[in-house]
Amino acid sequence: MDNVQNYLMQRDIRIGRTHTMNVGLAATYVELEGIHPNALNFADKMAHVANSRRSNLTVSQLLGYLDQKHIDTVMTLHWLLTLINYVPCLLLKSHVHQA
Repeated sequence: MDNVQNYLMQRDIRIGRTHTMNVGLAATYVELEGIHPNALNFADKMAHVANSRRSNLTVSQLLGYLDQKHIDTVMTLHWLLTLINYVPCLLLKSHVHQA
């Protein structure tokens, strides 16, 4: 939630028309299904922030969280799908050979 303002400048000033500042409120409502309310506990978040384990995090640890084999499979399938959809002569092939 945040306050928003926009300035409405009249390009053709006539009687009854003035420059105005519109002040309002903008918000986003999100409904989370299947999430336990304790997952959004602010006190728990602040306790984790106070522990500050992020300062010990390394790039090697971050890279260790990635499933590189899965990423390679997804990228391969992405390019195969692109080739099949946009190169008409590939539609005539009965199967795809693996290298």
